Amino acid sequence: MMQKSSAHLNRAFVIIESDPIISMDLLGTVAAAFPQSSVYISELVADALSPSNLSLVPTSILINSVLVTEECIDVLRDCVDNGAKLVFIGSAPDTDLPSVVIELPFTTSMILNALS
Repeated sequence: MMQKSSAHLNRAFVIIESDPIISMDLLGTVAAAFPQSSVYISELVADALSPSNLSLVPTSILINSVLVTEECIDVLRDCVDNGAKLVFIGSAPDTDLPSVVIELPFTTSMILNALS
C-alpha cells in the first residue's frame, strides 16, 4: 500500500503529450498516486504553457521531448525557476534545464520515481 504524505496533496501537474494513449497512461498514474492533485493535459505546448493556464505554477510538468521547441524553453525555464519539476518523456532535448528524462517505454515506477 502506498503511503501519501501531506506534501503530496494539492499538487498541480501539466502533461503535454500528443499521443492520447501515453497521455491517458500518465494521467492514470498521476491521478492514482496523487488523488488530491489537479492535472491539466494538452497535446499542444502553446496551450499548456499559455499564461492563462499557468496562473498557478505547476508542481510538475511531464512533456514529450519531441514537442519541446525553442519557443517554449523560456516558459519552461520560468516554471522551473518557480519550483516546477520538469520531466521529459522520450529523450533529453538540447537544453540546460534541470530535468529528469524517462525513456520510452516507461513504467509506472519510473514515472513515480521521477515525480518523487
